[in-house]
Parts: sequence; C-alpha cells; structure tokens
Amino acid sequence: MNDALRNPASCWMHVLQRKHKSRQKVLIAYGAEVRRLRKEHGLTQTTLAKKVSSSKTAISDLERALVNPSAQLREEVGRLRDEQKRLER
Repeated sequence: MNDALRNPASCWMHVLQRKHKSRQKVLIAYGAEVRRLRKEHGLTQTTLAKKVSSSKTAISDLERALVNPSAQLREEVGRLRDEQKRLER
C-alpha cells in the first residue's frame, strides 16, 4: 500500500510537494502550517515539542524551514492536525 494512503501526515507533505514544486517552498509551507496549528491549539514550541516527542529547537527549526522534518515528527504533527479537524466537525 502506498505510504501516502496509510499515513495522513505523508499525504499532507505529498500535497505540499505537488503544490509548491521546490523543496524549500515545501519546507516553508510546512513550517507555516505547523506554526499555525500550534498557535491555534494555544501551544508553545516547548509544549508542542513534548507532545510530539521532540525538542523546542527542532520545532523552531521546522517552523523556520531550516530542517526537513523526520518521518516520526511528520506523523505526530499529522495526528495533531487530524485531531483539530475532528474537533471542527
């Protein structure tokens, strides 16, 4: 089975990749989306880092498009995004 079909977080990155074409633009869009989700949930970078088993520095770097997120981090952030969608229904 295609990873994008099994994993909503991977699917989200795939959509960004098709939309933005360049890797840097994808990272910028992904980082902006992570920041938006974090703020909508009222979380600090430190709190989000604890929720997704990461560090504040990793979240900061991710939001500023300085790093490519690990598969685990993408999955955890994807879960947070999915949780928000369920709450909006």
